[in-house]
Amino acid sequence: MIIALFLGMMIPVNATGGATIIDLSASIDSSKNVKVEGKISTGNGVDVTLKILDPNNGIERIDQKKSTTADGGFEFSYKMTNILIGTYTVFVGGTGVATQGVTSFVFGEPTPTITPTPTITPTPTATLTPVASVKINKKTAALKVTQSLQLSATVLPSNAAIKSVKWTTSNYKVATVSSTGKVTAKARGTATITVTTVSGLKKATCKVTVTQPVKSVKLSKKSLILKKGKTYKLVATISPSNASNKKVIWKTGSKKIATVSTSGKITAKAKGTVYITVTTVDGKKTAKCKLIIK
Repeated sequence: MIIALFLGMMIPVNATGGATIIDLSASIDSSKNVKVEGKISTGNGVDVTLKILDPNNGIERIDQKKSTTADGGFEFSYKMTNILIGTYTVFVGGTGVATQGVTSFVFGEPTPTITPTPTITPTPTATLTPVASVKINKKTAALKVTQSLQLSATVLPSNAAIKSVKWTTSNYKVATVSSTGKVTAKARGTATITVTTVSGLKKATCKVTVTQPVKSVKLSKKSLILKKGKTYKLVATISPSNASNKKVIWKTGSKKIATVSTSGKITAKAKGTVYITVTTVDGKKTAKCKLIIK
């Protein structure tokens, strides 16, 4: 039967002229839940780094967090997935710590006795490169409703130990963002998309402007009869009513028969038949009115 064991061995740190790791312990239960806890002598708010090597000296876990209690207490906990039977070695360091703390735990068959190793020289060291900044590939973006855009984040330096990020939106009604940085436009307006590094909480933003496209245009008259010299004002209705760009262009099929102004006012010039056309600037949607002049 496979069971989990805890090694009560901890190698103290007695570095000259620096912080020390104290009361370090590590354990794993039968459900594969790992727990590492201890204290750093310089108190709370210190970046504490963790590295765990599996029985084959492969990297099992790398993590980083701040000490939270007044006496510098810290705790790491997670559930192991790819577990091996044997001894796992735990290295813990921190800001200003010259020599890291070392302990271990065993997962597997119980042994009659456990002989702690007097000293362990870790290879490689548990020093992790911190995150300095994060960038998004776009600072601004323009989308139409229902359109999407894939943003990407670059964590610097390139050898930073923890590159995980979290994406958020300032207005989910205007634009949403997935955990991978995919932005989807929902409604007309603006939203700020923010990416934040898990380590160091560095931030970068992209301002997204969402517009509502024109779907159609209609005229107040589909056909019209005028006498020569008379005028009539056509009205163009844009759909949807909240379209971002409602500008239109008016055009007559023959200026000799009838003219049309930029506001849709028709002037009958001579007898005949002509079409008055309105076209939206956004989307090039059109509507026509058949004009007969007698």
